[in-house]
Amino acid sequence: MWLNAIWHQYCLIYLDVYFILTIKEGAMTKKRIVICVLLSSLLLVPALSQGTVVLDQSFPTISSSSGFGYNPFVTPHTNLIKAQTFTVGLAGKLATVEAFMVQWTSDGGNYSLDILNTSGGVPTYSSLGTITRPLASLPPSPDWDWVSFDVSFLNIQVTPGEVLAMAFSAPNPGAADLGYGLGGYLGGSQFYSIDKGNFQPLDGDLNFKTYVDTGTPSAVPEPTTLLLLGLGLIGLTGIRRKMQR
Repeated sequence: MWLNAIWHQYCLIYLDVYFILTIKEGAMTKKRIVICVLLSSLLLVPALSQGTVVLDQSFPTISSSSGFGYNPFVTPHTNLIKAQTFTVGLAGKLATVEAFMVQWTSDGGNYSLDILNTSGGVPTYSSLGTITRPLASLPPSPDWDWVSFDVSFLNIQVTPGEVLAMAFSAPNPGAADLGYGLGGYLGGSQFYSIDKGNFQPLDGDLNFKTYVDTGTPSAVPEPTTLLLLGLGLIGLTGIRRKMQR
């Protein structure tokens, strides 16, 4: 779609330069009039914008923290996975997931975000895609912040009413905290799993936001383009009348 916009601007610039040079040379022939009209007609094809990315689901109410990852203080050591289910409200492609997070300890390890299918509203280990990042990239404690994950490249198509889950884990040494709140989100809930066992429900919901690319391009009319096009057509009309005399 961005190529369409570049082509649109190229035609506009070329038409302006061609029209100015033609007027300056005083040689508005029928051939040049035809070229100007053809270039003007190309400008009538509007540039298209990217599909609209819209906030779909969110639960920003923060009450406390919910940790995940490798816990060095528990024996035997375990990998604690935290997940949040959510109900899709818009059709399109899942574009972005955000979570309120802070680093607890990195220890040189990584953490992962998995988008999971669910069964009966409970997360499964059927993954639709995974993003892995260094734990050290998270905001250091105590500087909590929203962390954004671009998941558009996973090409996860979603439909209204579909229930998915976002799961956070850190199988390597290291751990992090997720913000969560009690009550308020009706489209899902928080779950946990230890060493990839069955997911169990937890009170409250993780603080999260999901964005969907609705995939609907919209025409972007440009007032300056239309103005220049109009002036150009008026000028061509005036020159044509002058030549007829």
